[in-house]
Amino acid sequence: MTDQPDDGGVLTLTGDVEESALPELREQVAELLDSYQVVRVELVEVTFLPSAALGVLVQAAGRAQRRGQGFAIVAEPGSHAARVLDVTGVPYVGPG
Repeated sequence: MTDQPDDGGVLTLTGDVEESALPELREQVAELLDSYQVVRVELVEVTFLPSAALGVLVQAAGRAQRRGQGFAIVAEPGSHAARVLDVTGVPYVGPG
């Protein structure tokens, strides 16, 4: 996890997101939402994104919206993560 006070909180995920790591993912996202007004989760280097992990991110986005916070999922267009997000209709932004 990378905290960038000027830009909000950033969580960068890489490689395969394992289902066994979901409790930690949930906790890290919750900590960022409790600490920052704007949170960004970067999936640019993710090679596998299970549906359960996507569920964690969708729940976090909903929480952020209810609290009036900014929340963005970042994925490289054409990547595995972007394809999963496209198929499920979850909005994301490209890097940059």
